[in-house]
Amino acid sequence: MISIIVPIYNIAEYLPQCIESLLHQSFSDLEIILVDDGSTDGSFAICEHYRSQDRRIVVIHKKNGGLVSARKVGIKVARGQYIAYVDGDDWIEPDMYEQMYQKLIQENVDVVMCGRYEDTGRTRKAVFHGIDEGRYEKKALRKVVYPKMIAGGAFFEWGIFPGLWDKLYRRECIECFQLAVDERITMGEDAACVYPCLLNVNSIYVMKQCLYHYRQSSMSMVKKVLTPEREQKQFHILYHFVNQRLEQYSNIFDLRQQWKDYILFLMVPRAD
Repeated sequence: MISIIVPIYNIAEYLPQCIESLLHQSFSDLEIILVDDGSTDGSFAICEHYRSQDRRIVVIHKKNGGLVSARKVGIKVARGQYIAYVDGDDWIEPDMYEQMYQKLIQENVDVVMCGRYEDTGRTRKAVFHGIDEGRYEKKALRKVVYPKMIAGGAFFEWGIFPGLWDKLYRRECIECFQLAVDERITMGEDAACVYPCLLNVNSIYVMKQCLYHYRQSSMSMVKKVLTPEREQKQFHILYHFVNQRLEQYSNIFDLRQQWKDYILFLMVPRAD
């Protein structure tokens, strides 16, 4: 079974499209965990409606605690051997999990990742990881992937995009890293989990197909506008939490300079 964790906060306008795209997957052995993080716009009622229609849906209603908190609650109740994430304002291609599961099993890897579409409602852009399609075992991860996993050769180019949601994980490879993320982090949440996780896996497979639709909208849980003071505090929390994790695993590969480049990349557009 694949457990799909869907964090939800005040996205009633987009939520039905997301849930419908999960229910109509060609791979049907799914557990769909809808985590309503204290919504006030009717999102919870939408979740309950769909739960009454399909036994694969689990609904959790909790006090608002943020994206990290919602994902932690989801993975704690998940029963699947494999874990996936979809943000509640996004949607996916009908065969996303069939393709990714088959690739994970056939290639016997810990994580499979795909490309994504960035959707504005009027435009759609295909975006790919900066790593060539294929299978990478630990030796290749150290030689090819890790040297540019966070930041490539230009001022900033992704090697592997930090999103949790364009990937399928073996549960044992992601669970402890998700549960360890500091719940005070409200930007860069995905990177705080994904990069330590990928440092510790033995193998990955990078797919070229775009299977995930990433909605470019101000409604997103990760696109909140912060005051300069709160933003500075967030950068501090994010940087030091992840830097400590990367230092812990620096014997595998030292990603700390790339992490500094990532933080700089986030900060420059916000500078006055």
